[in-house]
Amino acid sequence: MVTDPGKRAALADLYRLGLARPRQQVVRDGVNRGDPVRGQRIADSAQYLYDHLHEVPVLLVPCIRVQGRHENGSHVGQANTWGSILPAVWQFMLAARSRGLGTAWTTPHLHYEKEAAELLGIPYETVLQTALIPLAHTIGTDFRPGPRVAAEQIAHWDAW
Repeated sequence: MVTDPGKRAALADLYRLGLARPRQQVVRDGVNRGDPVRGQRIADSAQYLYDHLHEVPVLLVPCIRVQGRHENGSHVGQANTWGSILPAVWQFMLAARSRGLGTAWTTPHLHYEKEAAELLGIPYETVLQTALIPLAHTIGTDFRPGPRVAAEQIAHWDAW
């Protein structure tokens, strides 16, 4: 958890740099995420985070220890690594929400992961950063379920 104002500001700068000048191409997944009105709300929220990330009181950088960097590793190996960290971070985010705290999974700073590692003293060769998660009190407690597609449209039983 990063609470030092200078380090939070530096991480926010790396986040913004990752959006403005990514070091690698990010392939768009092509998923239809809903209607244009919802898309505009998401864009507005993303812009707000871009403008104010340095003001968030706590930034969480979840990490996982590895035997070595494996950006070009096998799909199975990468799935094993991500499968080790995602459930833990998701549980943290759910616990935060139950306490009136908001979070968001972000990754643009990973374009500059080595610089973030240097900033935070993370051993780059053996520890992967997996996200940058702002943690703060929400504007309200009016949490409601997000729009979801009916399970039968996406879940398959015994065959596709």
